[in-house]
Amino acid sequence: MKSSFKKYVEQEQLFSKKDALLVAVSGGVDSMVLLHLLNSAGYKIAIAHCNFSLRGKESDAEEKLVRKVAKALQLNVFVNQFNTLQYAKNRGVSTQMAARELRYDWFNQLCAEHEYSKVVVAHHLDDQIETVLLNLTRGTGVMGLTGMAPANGNVVRPLLFATREEIEAYAKSNKIEWKEDSSNQEDKYARNKIRHHVVPLLKSINPGLYQTFTHSEQRIKNVQVIYAKEKADYLVNASFDGGWKFPVQATVLDKYQTALFREMLMDFGFSHSQVEDVLESASAASGKQFLGDHCRLIKDRKDWILAPHSKQQAEYLVEVEESLTAPLKMEVKIKTAKAIKFSKDPALAYLDCDKLRFPLKLRKWKKGDFFYPFGMKGKVKLSDYFVNHKFSLADKENAWILESGGDIVWLVGQRIDDRFKVGQKTKKVYLAHLK
Repeated sequence: MKSSFKKYVEQEQLFSKKDALLVAVSGGVDSMVLLHLLNSAGYKIAIAHCNFSLRGKESDAEEKLVRKVAKALQLNVFVNQFNTLQYAKNRGVSTQMAARELRYDWFNQLCAEHEYSKVVVAHHLDDQIETVLLNLTRGTGVMGLTGMAPANGNVVRPLLFATREEIEAYAKSNKIEWKEDSSNQEDKYARNKIRHHVVPLLKSINPGLYQTFTHSEQRIKNVQVIYAKEKADYLVNASFDGGWKFPVQATVLDKYQTALFREMLMDFGFSHSQVEDVLESASAASGKQFLGDHCRLIKDRKDWILAPHSKQQAEYLVEVEESLTAPLKMEVKIKTAKAIKFSKDPALAYLDCDKLRFPLKLRKWKKGDFFYPFGMKGKVKLSDYFVNHKFSLADKENAWILESGGDIVWLVGQRIDDRFKVGQKTKKVYLAHLK
C-alpha cells in the first residue's frame, strides 16, 4: 500500500514534502488509513474533523478518537461541531448536501487562516465506481464518466487507486483503530443502495471489475482530452463580438456539428429537453429564443446566436475628454479641426465639439429612438436602420448610443448623426475612438 500510495501521489502530482496539508479525518477506516500513510511518509500535516451532530453518541465517539490520535501523533487538530439539520432546513437542501457545504467551506477557511496548500480527502476506488454509477443513473455527460478527479482545485484524493478491501486490510495489518459509521449500512441513501446491491452484482458478473473500471476510466480520460479540445476549437471558430454564431443548417445536417452543438449548449446550462427543442426549431422564424442558466440562444435568420444574459448598467455619463474602459473601451480626444486626418473607419467618430452638450450620455438604444444618419437625408428610426443593415437580435441588444442633450450623436461603431458632423465652421473636433 505504501509504495502504491507514493507512486500515485507522484504520478498525479498531488503534493510534495514542501506542502502543508490539511487532512480531513472522519474517524472511519478510509481517513484513518490516509492519516497513517501521510504521517508515516513524513508529510507536514494537520487534522480537520467535522462533527455533523447527526448520530449522537456515535458522532461524539468519532470525534474523541480523532482527538486521541492527533494527540498521540502530536499533530494540530481542528474540530468543528455543526448543526447540520438546521443548516439544511435554512438552505432548503438535503442533509448530505448541507454536510458537504459545511465541510468544504470550513476547510477553505482553515486553509486561508493557516496557509495550508492542500485539503486531502480519503475517497477511494469503490467511491469512484459508486460515483460513476450514480452519475449514469441521474444523467451525465462525457465528463461525468470518470467520477472524481485526483485533484480539483486545492482538494486532492490520493487514495483513488485503492479498494475498500485493500484499505481495511492495511488498517488491520498496521493495527489502526477506526470507527464504523452506522449510516453506511442504511439503504435510504442512493449511494448505499449502489454499494450494497449494484456493485456486488457487477462483481459477480465480472470478478475483475476494479481492473476493468480503471482501464476504462483511463480510456475515457483520453476521450475527454480530445473532446475538450474539439469543443474549445468549435467555440473559438464560432466566436464574434458579443457571443457565438452557429449556422443552423450545419447543426442539423452535419452529425459532427450537431454533436458539438448539443454538448456545447448543455455546457452552457441548457437542459436535454431544451436542446431537443432547439434542434426541432431549425425552421422557426427569426427571434425565437431559448434561455439557459448562463446564456440565451436566439434564432437569427440562418444562424443560432448564443450570447450571455445582459447585466450591464443602462446609462453612463461621459465628461469632456473622458475616455472609457467600461462598458466598452472608448478613447476620447479634443483636437483642432486643422489637426484632424479623417478616416472612414466606423470605429472613429468625428463630431463638432461646439455642438455637443456635456456630459454626454452613453446608453442602450430603446424603442422610438431616431437619428439623422451621416450621408443620408432625413431622420431614420433606429429599429428601421437595424433592419436595413441586417443587424441580428444580438447585434441590436449590444448596440450603444452616444447622446447629447437628448439627441443621438453616434450609433457607436456604426454611424454618426449628420447634425453633429464636422463642417467648414468647425473649430474643435470631438474625436471618439472605439477600441
